[in-house]
Amino acid sequence: MTSSKPDFDSMKYLIPLYLKGKLSGTQRAEVEKALQEFPGLKDEMESWKEIEESYRAIEEKLPKPPAEAYFHISQKISEMDRPRWLAWFRLSPVASFTLIMAQLILIIALGIYFIDLQREYRTLSAPSLTAGMPVKINVVFKENATEAEIRNLLSQVGGKIINGPSLSGLYVIGIASDKDWQNTLATFKQSKIVEMAERAYP
Repeated sequence: MTSSKPDFDSMKYLIPLYLKGKLSGTQRAEVEKALQEFPGLKDEMESWKEIEESYRAIEEKLPKPPAEAYFHISQKISEMDRPRWLAWFRLSPVASFTLIMAQLILIIALGIYFIDLQREYRTLSAPSLTAGMPVKINVVFKENATEAEIRNLLSQVGGKIINGPSLSGLYVIGIASDKDWQNTLATFKQSKIVEMAERAYP
């Protein structure tokens, strides 16, 4: 897209490409329009031409390497020893396929392992607490429930977290006494920070 008013600074950076013939037709037209509008661009172009001529003069004065040098360099590169194990994999499709399959199996195994880790979080004290907690209640707390509110509620009913939270936010709360578990369950259901509460059965 041709600009209606070329910008001096942007055109200045296009001058080297213009001289080398690397611009598209539209860009060349923009530079030529800018050369008419900004006399300073002509000075910029002359400077670049002088630089290119200086480089050409330097190149002409430098001695050219003999043709044999290219031959010796290419021969040395081809004679370089490659690692034997690399050549074995390059030449053996069976070895390459085996390596790919081993990597695939490893990726699948690691994926299953991490999915299993994330499936449910278990508290470190759960095994020791379970034995002394004959009644278990499944509880889902509301998203805005604070840790302090949860602690206060558990202290009120004499309960402890023995498992959770799961990915769905489910906690398993252990109750030490099974005599009044229905009252405890009612307390959970009436709490403003509880979304759901039901007795958990083994």
